[in-house]
Amino acid sequence: MHPETQVALQHARAAELRADADAYRLAAVARHRRGLRARLGWALAAVGLRLTAAPKTAAAVPASRAAAPPPTAKAPTAPSATSSS
Repeated sequence: MHPETQVALQHARAAELRADADAYRLAAVARHRRGLRARLGWALAAVGLRLTAAPKTAAAVPASRAAAPPPTAKAPTAPSATSSS
């Protein structure tokens, strides 16, 4: 092969390799960002589900709230004197 032809082919191949490397780098950055975005999304979804879930045990409720009746609870009343039996 003529030396000038060989040098021209090597330059062309080097340019192709550089272009492939640039494309790979751009794709890798896009994959990394998408992966981070997905992980963050799933983490936020998990936190939201934990916040909306009702406590399952009495131990999960703070002691100050467990001892006091809910604010909408009515006080018990005595049974009426007249009974409809």
